[in-house]
Amino acid sequence: MNAPREFRGARKLTAGEKDALHRTITKIIECQQIAGICVYGSQIAGYARPDSDYDLIIAIKGYKQRVRYNYLKGHAEVSVLVIDSDLLLKDAQKAFLGEFAVGRFLNVYESISGAEYFDKVETAYKRRVALEAIAELAADYGDLSRNLVVPVEYILFQKLKKRAAIYPPALYSYVKTYSGDGGKKNLTLSCMGFMKPLQEFSEDSLITLDGNNFRITGAATKKQLAKLQSLLAVAERGLRQYAVHGYAGRVKVGVIRKELLSKISRSRSIERIPQFLKNPKSLLLLDEGHLIMDGTQWLKHLLAKLSFSEKTSVSIRKVGGPYTLLREYTIKEGSRVEKFAVKAYRDLRSVKWFLLNFWTANSRKFEITPLARLTREYVALKGFRDAGINVPNIIGVVAPSRILITEFIEGTDLGIIAKEVLAGKTDDYSPIKTYGEILAKIHSLGYALGDAKPNNALKTDSKIFITDLEQVKKDGDRAWDISVFIYYSLRLNTNGKHVRDFVKAFLKGYLAEGNREIIQESLKVKYYEPFFPILAPNVVLAARDEIAKIVRAS
Repeated sequence: MNAPREFRGARKLTAGEKDALHRTITKIIECQQIAGICVYGSQIAGYARPDSDYDLIIAIKGYKQRVRYNYLKGHAEVSVLVIDSDLLLKDAQKAFLGEFAVGRFLNVYESISGAEYFDKVETAYKRRVALEAIAELAADYGDLSRNLVVPVEYILFQKLKKRAAIYPPALYSYVKTYSGDGGKKNLTLSCMGFMKPLQEFSEDSLITLDGNNFRITGAATKKQLAKLQSLLAVAERGLRQYAVHGYAGRVKVGVIRKELLSKISRSRSIERIPQFLKNPKSLLLLDEGHLIMDGTQWLKHLLAKLSFSEKTSVSIRKVGGPYTLLREYTIKEGSRVEKFAVKAYRDLRSVKWFLLNFWTANSRKFEITPLARLTREYVALKGFRDAGINVPNIIGVVAPSRILITEFIEGTDLGIIAKEVLAGKTDDYSPIKTYGEILAKIHSLGYALGDAKPNNALKTDSKIFITDLEQVKKDGDRAWDISVFIYYSLRLNTNGKHVRDFVKAFLKGYLAEGNREIIQESLKVKYYEPFFPILAPNVVLAARDEIAKIVRAS
């Protein structure tokens, strides 16, 4: 274990200052068993004015008054928070005082005595703060949280934002601490206190730690209920803070009035709140693509990230059927032209999946919630590309609006090609065979598409791109994929002439890497039953007979 650090701020107290402080607080500390004395605030963070006082915490073992403010004038002007040492530790571990006292240890401080004790307090507090931040991210973004790159400073600023919401005058101190001349140094020192807890979380497989960034693992998603507890705790802590503030501040009304007016005046002097304090989530990154946290002006932010100017022209076109929320965005600036597919996962599309769940109740359940569908598609796009499968590149995610932005693929819908093949307009079955090969490869990775209809694939030149991956599932029903592709392609087809060749081409491609047992599984009645109302009997018989022949072949 590393030795506790006495000095943790942009500015270090001089020997003369320490002597003056010690003489000023002599009456408080005499005949007391001191656990530790530390200085925090403007004098340590490096933004003190000539008339600024010194902010001290004195932790006393067995302090009878429990917690109390003292304003002293002597060899130095001092604002002292005197607190029972066990009570301060409880505030760190369990927010016993609503974090009224321990909240000061989010930021820089300097120990005059008791460095080991304050190190214990800071570590306990920052362990809890970090755990709450991880649990909230897991609850807010579900499985997508596993793809977030989270800088350590996010934990700090997210917590400071919450504290400022409870006690707005504190915002002035936060802005000055982290955006002044000593801002970078203060940030480094404040974040150091989170590293030990994060290393422990990494050892427990809650996160993976990489330098000053971490990623949340699947274990953290089990803590989603912690978000509700945390939200309730924020309100409760706010009430506790004000209650303890009133109890601790048993001083003259004039002193309290002067302090409050001073803090309000300083808060009004803030010209600009840095983005990292205004919106700490802007610090979050994705493994792939840009993460945008402004749901109302996401396009403006995206164009800025992609280095487009204000002279850019944007045209929008709806793509797909009545239930789709897919849009093609064409971005033009001079000779530069880029096209994006913008997909919004909203409740309108959920209606479609709800109806399909009712229709396929005995064979397949579809994911309904927008966030889960977005996450599935994002994860599948990354994983499939890594495996060599052609999928669109990810451009960005607009988290608040549940929007995924990918490159727009120009190509021919495989559903159209399937119709032409089945109608005898072409005898080129190679795209159907290729799709079978791709589906087998996806299955070999342990995934099922869930929505494997041919319309979700695009043929461009000699490649086939797989799109619309929002129902992809690890260890999903692979036999369902085979049935969906075959029976959906054959829907409303009354001419069985080319059905056998179509099925044969698809399954021949599938067997290049696929499992014959999965094909056999697809023969079960439950897999074609949902499609029965839209299939001609002769077409069904021809398709199933050809599937059975291929299963029997060895």
